Amino acid sequence: MAGKDTCFIKVNGDVIPCPAFYDLKDWHGGNIEKQKLEYIWRDDKTFDELRRFDYANLKGICGSCSHVNKCQGRCPAARARAYNNIKTGPDPACPAEYFQIHA
Repeated sequence: MAGKDTCFIKVNGDVIPCPAFYDLKDWHGGNIEKQKLEYIWRDDKTFDELRRFDYANLKGICGSCSHVNKCQGRCPAARARAYNNIKTGPDPACPAEYFQIHA
C-alpha cells in the first residue's frame, strides 16, 4: 500500500508514496539529496498521514458503501487529485459509484 510499505524515488530524488503521486507536489515526502531516506520514511508528514489513515473513516459516498471493506477506498492518489485530500471518496474510477449513479 502506498506510503505504508512502499515508496518511489523520482529521478530528481523526491520520495513519493507511489508513482501515482508523481505530479502531486503536496504529496512529495522529501528529497534523498537533502535528507536520509530513513528520516523521510519514518518522520515525514506525507508518509505519516498515509500510515495513520483508516479507510473506515472515508468521507463521501465511501462512508456508507458496502464495498469499502474490500476496496479500502481504492487509490489515495486518485482521491488526492480529485478532492485535494485522501479522506474523501470515492476514487473517480470506482465501479460501485458508477453502478449507484446509474442504477
